Amino acid sequence: MKLQNAWSRRSFLSAMAVTGAAAATVGIKLQSRKSANRASATNNHFAFLGTAATDDAATHIVSSYRIQNGKWELASTISAENPQALALHPALPVLYVAHSSDMFESLPRGSVSAFAIDPATGALSPMGREAMALSATRPSHMAVSPDGRSLVVSSHGGGSYNLFSLAADGSLVSTPSPLKETGDAQGIAHPQSVAFRADGAAAYTADLGTDRVSHLTFGNDGMVVRSRVKLAAGSGAAEVELHPSGRVLMVSSRLQPAISVVHVDKSTGELQKVSHHYPVAAEAGGPIALNPKGNRLYTASTRSGETILTTYGVAGASGRLHNLQQLAINGVGRPVELMHLGQQTLGEQALLAGEKGIASLSFDPQTGMLNHSETVVAKPGVVSLAVLSL
Repeated sequence: MKLQNAWSRRSFLSAMAVTGAAAATVGIKLQSRKSANRASATNNHFAFLGTAATDDAATHIVSSYRIQNGKWELASTISAENPQALALHPALPVLYVAHSSDMFESLPRGSVSAFAIDPATGALSPMGREAMALSATRPSHMAVSPDGRSLVVSSHGGGSYNLFSLAADGSLVSTPSPLKETGDAQGIAHPQSVAFRADGAAAYTADLGTDRVSHLTFGNDGMVVRSRVKLAAGSGAAEVELHPSGRVLMVSSRLQPAISVVHVDKSTGELQKVSHHYPVAAEAGGPIALNPKGNRLYTASTRSGETILTTYGVAGASGRLHNLQQLAINGVGRPVELMHLGQQTLGEQALLAGEKGIASLSFDPQTGMLNHSETVVAKPGVVSLAVLSL
């Protein structure tokens, strides 16, 4: 899914001036957690890495790394409480950080911060921190709308989604609109992840507690559930990825590792049915990523203490998968993020973030097979990752 840039060149330069970035950097291409990482042929990036290794506040930071031709160099760090999720504005040099906590300003709620990015150095400057709605604790994931006007945050605790409006400079507008989810006979709602449709008219979500996959739309009354499907009880729906065709939604399950394929009505956005289900040979499922063409799906999972990467071929908009390769990736630990960076010099590139560090992955563009894996950052406590290409 490629994010659409709704900002004109004039408004982009104006907003960059507001955030302190130089107008000469208009060529920068900003990327969200997943979808805008696509179709980038450059070998130069900034990576933003959130860590929270222990209860020691000194370990709760967001680090900026400059990546040039595959070489990683630490550029700067900034303190950030429990930076569980990161997301980037689709058109402005702004990074959002979801702070996964149970209390903020002495009330039961999480919070979200915005940081301005210096495009020359990758350094972050605070733009403000806003509270989530009451009882929306421990935010787990967030996504920015393709037009850059709103941000949706899922909260694992409190069972809700929060919709923030974004100002013209990318800063957060206070008082989000919440959508409270209720549990069912299976269990308590634990919203886990969010992915916008390319046109921004809808978003798709996964709920780890109830195994519901939902289709949300937006209006004057905030967020509304328009359609919903349910996976097998106890599967642990954790992450969603929309196929570039807009007709198929891929869902990764954590507790009973599997990839489920959900068909989508492209005209209405409504979820139709779970059409295919592919178990993954692992103890715990993990993140997923599609390549820009939508003909490869990658998922990272955990088996016998090892990080396992599985590659699938995808049969077009039908969503049918066939297993191409499964192998261990050393040095990263339990996987937390997987993102595709597009076609580059060494082939199709991806990054796998785990609780012990980051691995750079290179795939053969013809076969989809992994041909090189390298640990580029060894760092304990990794919880989130976002990438920006230059």
